[in-house]
Amino acid sequence: MKPQITAHSFAGVHNKDLRASGSRIIQGATWRKQRVVLVIPADYPRIDEVHEVVRRIGGHLVEALRLAKESGSPRAANVVMVGAASVYLPLAVAAFEAAVTQAFAAKGERVIGINLAAFRAGRTILTPASS
Repeated sequence: MKPQITAHSFAGVHNKDLRASGSRIIQGATWRKQRVVLVIPADYPRIDEVHEVVRRIGGHLVEALRLAKESGSPRAANVVMVGAASVYLPLAVAAFEAAVTQAFAAKGERVIGINLAAFRAGRTILTPASS
């Protein structure tokens, strides 16, 4: 079985078996009003090793959190990734932007603007300069 990263409520980290396994425990963000931690198995590859493999196979590393913050909110990181993925999908940019606008319409113009900026930032990071 391959090692897997799992997420647990903060209270779950106090489990002796979990702490004794040699796993790395990283406090994450808040999700659904609960503190969440990631448990990374001891035999899981280091992040720099993962990045190297991604580069070697021609993949892309997208700093979604940084781009989302620059767009106005770290919560827009997922929309940055949609923008990055959109470069490879057979849909018009206008269709994506309409979907983002519709998805955030109830939250108001400010939130729509942040998410459109996040989408565009993700798309720009993977679009060749000549496009």
